[in-house]
Amino acid sequence: MNRKFLGVLIVVAGFFILAGIIYVIFLGKFSFSGIFNFGKSNAPQIASSTSVVATPVITKTSVMEAVIRERQATEGNSNTPIEPIKRSEVKSFNKDDLMRMAASFAERFGSYSNHSNFSNVVDLKVFMSTKMQKWADNFVYEQLAKGVGDNVYFGVTSKAIGKEVKAFDDNVGVASVMVITRRREYTGTTVNLSNTYDQDILISFVNENGAWKIDAADWQDKK
Repeated sequence: MNRKFLGVLIVVAGFFILAGIIYVIFLGKFSFSGIFNFGKSNAPQIASSTSVVATPVITKTSVMEAVIRERQATEGNSNTPIEPIKRSEVKSFNKDDLMRMAASFAERFGSYSNHSNFSNVVDLKVFMSTKMQKWADNFVYEQLAKGVGDNVYFGVTSKAIGKEVKAFDDNVGVASVMVITRRREYTGTTVNLSNTYDQDILISFVNENGAWKIDAADWQDKK
C-alpha cells in the first residue's frame, strides 16, 4: 500500500508541476528577463547633476559656405541654394573673396573656451595648408600636455569688424589679409562678460594644389 500511495503521490505532483509550467508559459506570468537580469540593478539611471556649459565657440558652418552666403546676399541671391565650391571657382577667388574667407576664419579661430576641446583649431584644419595643419596638431598636443584646467569656465568670442588685403599675388599663389576683431572674454559663465578689446589677426594664404588655404594666422598685440 505504501508503494502504491507513493506512486500516486508522484503522479499527482508531476501533474501539478506540468500544469504550473504550462500556466507560466502560456499565461505570461513569468518573466525570463527577470532570470537573466538577476543580480543586476534595475534602478533607473540618475543623470549627473553636473551640466556641460554651452560655449560660444565656432559652429560647424563651412568657411567656404559662409563666403558664398555673403556673396549671394550682396548680389541679392540669398535664396539660391548653396552649392559646393568647385576647384575652378576656388582658383578664381579674388581679393574680396579672400577677405570674406579671412574674416570668417578669424571669427571661428578666435572663438573658444576651456570646455571646447580646441574645436576652434581642429574643426578648421580642412581649410589649412599642410604646413598649418602640422602647426595645429602640435599646438593641440602641447596644450593637452600642459593640462589646462577647466574647472572655472573661461571663453572668448571674436567678431570681425574690419578687414584689409595686405598682399595678393594670384600668379605666385600667396596673399595676406589683416582682420580687425572685437574680442569678448567671459569668466565663470557664458554670459559673465569680463573684458572687451580689439585685436588684429594677420591671415596668410597659399594656393595649394589649386585651392586657397590658410597658411598662418598670427594675432597682433591687443589694442
